[in-house]
Amino acid sequence: MAVFSIQRCNPDEQIVLDVGEGMLRIYGLTSFSAPLNSVTLRHVEIGKYEGGELVVDSEGFCGNVRLTLAEYIQADHYFKVINQYNHEVTLQ
Repeated sequence: MAVFSIQRCNPDEQIVLDVGEGMLRIYGLTSFSAPLNSVTLRHVEIGKYEGGELVVDSEGFCGNVRLTLAEYIQADHYFKVINQYNHEVTLQ
């Protein structure tokens, strides 16, 4: 199965969509994992800011990861590819 990595603007951070394991993994100052089916990708426009958010709601853990526009475009593409085959992730 595929593993997709979202290139972050901060090179010390990494977002990995592991389709084989069905997991979202985020590495950086704080690292965590969550099931892919608990993740929603949301487009965000606030004033002059445009980008996105990964919204995680898994087993009592809720959190948002803000994405730049470039990161959001990558994530949106990967989520569409994953959904073609697995229907695991949610786009809003």
